Amino acid sequence: MPLLPHKKTPAGPQDKLPRMFVAGLVLTAILGLVLPTAASVGPRLEAGCRLLGQGELDRAAAQFAAAYAEDSRCGEAQAGLGVAHLLRGDGDQAVADFQAAAALDPTSSLGRLGLAAAYCQLGEHRLALSTYEGLLLTTLTSADRIEVTAAIAYLQSRQGLYDSALASAGQALQEDPCHSLARYAQAASLLARQQLAAAARATEEPLGNLTLCGLLVGDCLFAPQAYYARAHQLAQIPPPPIPTPPPSPAPPPPESARRQEFLHQEPDFQIARPQHCSAVSGRLHIRLDVKATLEISHISVLLGDNFVGMSNKHPFDLFVMTTNCPDGWQALRVDAYDRAGHLVRSASVGVVVENGNRTLAPGERQARRTAAELLRPYLFLQPQPGLWEHLRGCIYQAQRDHMGAIASYEAAFARSPELPRLRDDLLAAYQHLNIPTKSSPSEMHQLPREQDAVALTFDDGPHPKVTPWILDHLDRVGAKATFFLVGKQVDLYPELAREIVRRGHQVGSHSYTHRNMRQLSPLEIERELVRSRAAIRRATGVSITLFRPPGGNYNETVRQATGLWGYTTVFWTANISDYPGASPGQVKAKLFQKIAPGSIVLLHNGEDETVDVLPDLLDKLRDRGMKMIALPGPEPHLLAATGKGVSR
Repeated sequence: MPLLPHKKTPAGPQDKLPRMFVAGLVLTAILGLVLPTAASVGPRLEAGCRLLGQGELDRAAAQFAAAYAEDSRCGEAQAGLGVAHLLRGDGDQAVADFQAAAALDPTSSLGRLGLAAAYCQLGEHRLALSTYEGLLLTTLTSADRIEVTAAIAYLQSRQGLYDSALASAGQALQEDPCHSLARYAQAASLLARQQLAAAARATEEPLGNLTLCGLLVGDCLFAPQAYYARAHQLAQIPPPPIPTPPPSPAPPPPESARRQEFLHQEPDFQIARPQHCSAVSGRLHIRLDVKATLEISHISVLLGDNFVGMSNKHPFDLFVMTTNCPDGWQALRVDAYDRAGHLVRSASVGVVVENGNRTLAPGERQARRTAAELLRPYLFLQPQPGLWEHLRGCIYQAQRDHMGAIASYEAAFARSPELPRLRDDLLAAYQHLNIPTKSSPSEMHQLPREQDAVALTFDDGPHPKVTPWILDHLDRVGAKATFFLVGKQVDLYPELAREIVRRGHQVGSHSYTHRNMRQLSPLEIERELVRSRAAIRRATGVSITLFRPPGGNYNETVRQATGLWGYTTVFWTANISDYPGASPGQVKAKLFQKIAPGSIVLLHNGEDETVDVLPDLLDKLRDRGMKMIALPGPEPHLLAATGKGVSR
């Protein structure tokens, strides 16, 4: 910085002011040199973000807490703690963390994004809505603005403000037509307004990919405040009065107000560098644009309330330190004086100081910015898995497309069976297929003996090698059978499942994943039953009503679940697996001895004893005059799915 020329003249009043500036500037420079740099917490922030991605929430929180202990001005560390608490479901602590993060760095949207997400988790939807609306008044990136607008649309829909939700969703979808939350809020609001054709179109367009992180939010259609009811048309009803919650932290003034407050330029005296609204830190380069006709002796520079520099060298181009100034929005003001010490011009711009009250090394500054970007996706709202499919089912149901509704409800149940109302909606839709849901549990242990017939059953299929071989042998002797199929195998080999039905055989469920049903919760059991039924119907067009528990693992919990979903559980009287260690000839002999009129014979679609036993067994039963039939049950063609439900 150039100093004033030394003159051996008595100090007059106009000379004292510049010399005071010089003394202040020297002191500022000395303080800037001895100030300690900010603690290097970048590695801890990086470790915390990595642990969040791995689901190690406690260890992540420990890393963020350690970073905060090293640098209590690090807003990213405080926000990281908030994310860890949010993912652990501790919404109250997350609110406190994000409030602290917002106070540490008022210029960052990270703290307020987290605060709004935490309010959503706590069910404080009005507070969340007001926080998001406040965020729209600040400077946001384009991506953040889309997320905030979509969140506003979702919260408006939750409160029954469907017209407002449609407007907000439309704004978000203009920028991102595939945004999942905005599309969900739009379709739900259209359904609630009984605009069924538009709602259906909204669900037919592709959705954007969901991230692996983010705060999952629940159903807005059936929220208590939404006032949605299928039985009547809805008007735009304002939400009911709710006790006023504690006020949220006031958002900072709109950026437009800051611009009016801080920006002042004059035609012949302007700050050319830094530009208005720039982010500054450390050593700041200031350059002025001054008309040559303007007589200026010297200038002084103030950043906020702090004097930071002066110069009397034309053209005015100097460097000052920002480390003694508080972080956040500050006015950078340059005052110009004539030779008499009179203020003749003044100009100012608004800048954002980003020092953390200390000087950050470039690598440390980048590490903190990277951490903020890694934390940000955890604070965006996205629909809980299954919500979109449930909503689509509701739209089809309102259009009386029962098969489309069933397909969508089944897809939702496969993802999140705990969704409110979903079970009742799916059970009601099944009634249109004449499936006796919510019935008393039913079991089948054998056929009536007077039929002089046996039922051949094959578990575990379809199998790409064995199933076609079995079908050919059954055709050879004119036998019919029942195939208890594993849902995930049906998804792998749908053409084999269709071939079984095409050749006139019966199909049933052997669960979806072939797990031990006795070890599952009631909801997991129901999910197995629904997923297997859906997989078989997608492949064959048949809605099944027969079930065989894998390994025969059956108890009262399984029994009640099968009754609820309209299944008859089928057991057996002869099992090919009852003779471990026996030779194929011994297995055939022992199995044949157990078969009598009314028997249900358990065989397999796998490469086990069935391959050795089946041809001779079929021949012996035929020679004996025994009819080989499928189990009694609804005829497949009576339950064949038609319409949208098959292809979805």
